Amino acid sequence: MPSEGPTILAFDTSGPTCTVGLVRDAVTLASRCTATPAAPSEGLLPLVEACMREAGLAVGDLGGLVVGRGPGSFTGTRIAVSTAKGLALGAGLPVWGVSSLEAAALDAGWVDGPVVLVLDARRGELLVGAWRVVSGSRLAGPSRIEAPGLEVIREPSLAAPTAMPDLLDSLGPDPLLLVGDGPDAYPEGFAGHRRRDPPEALILDPRSLVLPALERIAGGRGDDPDALVPVYSRPPPVHGRC
Repeated sequence: MPSEGPTILAFDTSGPTCTVGLVRDAVTLASRCTATPAAPSEGLLPLVEACMREAGLAVGDLGGLVVGRGPGSFTGTRIAVSTAKGLALGAGLPVWGVSSLEAAALDAGWVDGPVVLVLDARRGELLVGAWRVVSGSRLAGPSRIEAPGLEVIREPSLAAPTAMPDLLDSLGPDPLLLVGDGPDAYPEGFAGHRRRDPPEALILDPRSLVLPALERIAGGRGDDPDALVPVYSRPPPVHGRC
């Protein structure tokens, strides 16, 4: 029998929900999902500890970490990335960063047409990206796992709310699934399109974070923690003077 792949701790706090889980060979061993914490000590780290207890695992049993790097909220994305770097360096574990938007597109589980991520980027703009979920097999440890992949239809970029009707029409005749809080902020541009349920969720299943990193995990070498930085929809605000 083939040996098991590594157990991966995965988490994302870039959106309104904080998702944490332990995943091995595309199977979720334990998971938690709640409102995004304001600080690691208030929510993220206790959720990590709860998952570890439920699975009966210690930090030494982990094979690495996967973290959603954003784009998303400034505070939430920084929390996830800084926590992942601290855990990886403290425990000597490899860490892999993934796009929170790609993970959210996979998490939506929509195969009938494009998945459109629409986030309120503030300042009167939306962050919009679109993907199509496609089937395929990916490496995971000693074996191959049947897992969905993504075809990029529109790279994430900023757009004006008034441009949304034409932008959505340009994505083709297939039905669209809207994910994210953009339609809540500017509902007039999204009439007639289906939304994910629950609409506020971005990532509910930690496997969706691990899937984009499967081939890198199989390679065994993580990302450089020093180069692991949050990805924002726009440069973070600067307060005060340098």
